[in-house]
Amino acid sequence: MVTKAQTWTEADNVDAVNAIAVKIPSATTAQLASLTADINTINKAAGCIVYNTTSTSIVVSEGALAADVWNTAAGVTAHTPI
Repeated sequence: MVTKAQTWTEADNVDAVNAIAVKIPSATTAQLASLTADINTINKAAGCIVYNTTSTSIVVSEGALAADVWNTAAGVTAHTPI
């Protein structure tokens, strides 16, 4: 913690970032589009956030079912598992 008498340092920046770090699952476009891929069949929930390593973008699950689509952050359908 920084008090008024202290100066904010690069180490403080690192501590602040580490304190809020969140691990986001990742998958390829092929996995996101596959009805049988683990990303679609294990722990999928509405609003689940995944980093697409193929397109280097974030997608969000519309629902918990394996066939539920993945949308871009803008709400446009990006992948429909088949």
